[in-house]
Amino acid sequence: LEPGETVPEIDDSLIPDIYYSSDYSMDDKVVQLQHATKGKGIDIYFMGEAYSDRLIQSGKYEQDIKMAIESIFSVEPYRSFRDCFNLYMVYCVSPNEKLKFVYTDEPYYVTKFGCLLHDYSTMVYNEYDPLCYLQRIVCKDELFLDNDVTAVIVLNQTSSGHGVTYSDFTYQSDDEEYNNYGKGNARAFIARNNDDEQFRRTVIHEFGHAFAKLEDEYWYDDATDFNDEYLTGLYSTKQSRGWATNISLTDDPLLVPWSRYLSDARYSKFKLG
Repeated sequence: LEPGETVPEIDDSLIPDIYYSSDYSMDDKVVQLQHATKGKGIDIYFMGEAYSDRLIQSGKYEQDIKMAIESIFSVEPYRSFRDCFNLYMVYCVSPNEKLKFVYTDEPYYVTKFGCLLHDYSTMVYNEYDPLCYLQRIVCKDELFLDNDVTAVIVLNQTSSGHGVTYSDFTYQSDDEEYNNYGKGNARAFIARNNDDEQFRRTVIHEFGHAFAKLEDEYWYDDATDFNDEYLTGLYSTKQSRGWATNISLTDDPLLVPWSRYLSDARYSKFKLG
C-alpha cells in the first residue's frame, strides 16, 4: 500500500466453501478433566486450534483432546504417575476450520492462534502465543509463578502428521535439585490427522520434548556433525539445567546422563545402552 491508502475490506464470499463460526459461547471456558490425588499436582493444559463452533458442539473437540491425553498416559513413566497430574481442557473457538500451508496459494484462514503449517517440514508458526492466552484466561494476566507450564495444542489438520514443540530455556539456579529437573514453559503443537496411531505416536513424542525436555534421538545426514563445538556446548548447557538427559556425545557408560540406571537391576529388562 502507498502512504495514505486504506486496507481494503476482505469479501468472505470470494473464498468459497469456508465455514465461519457464529457461536462463541464456549470460547475460553476451562474444564478440569482430572484432579491430582498425589502431591501438589502438575498442571497440563490442552487446547485445540482451527476448531469451529460446530466441531465443539459435535463433540470432536473433546474427543480429540481426550485422545491426546490417553495417548500420553498410555506409556511409562506417565502411566504410573498419572495421579500426580491436573489435566485441563481449554475450549478455543476458531472462526475457520482449516490451517494454511505457507508458500501455497491457499487463503489465510482465521484461527484462534493464527497457526500456519510449513509445507515440507513439521514447522508450525503461530501469531498468538498460547501461553500468553493461558495467562489471560487462567491466571487473569498474572505470571506463571513457577515458569514451568506445559501446553498441548491439537491442530485440526487432517492432511499431515505435523508436530513441533517450542520451549523457553530457563536460567541456571544455585539449587542443584532445581537444575536436575528440566524446567521451562513449553508449547507442543500436534496435528490431528486421519491416522489415529500416527497421531498417538506424535503426541507422545512431542510431549517428551515439552514436558520432559528430551531431545530427538535421530539424526539427519546433512545435519551438523556430532563433534561440532557448538553442538557439544549446547548439549552441555542444556544438561546443566536438566534438559536433554536422553542424549550423550560419549559412549562411556560412566559418563552418560543415565549411567545410574545401567547398574540398577530394576532397569535390566529395558536393555539400556
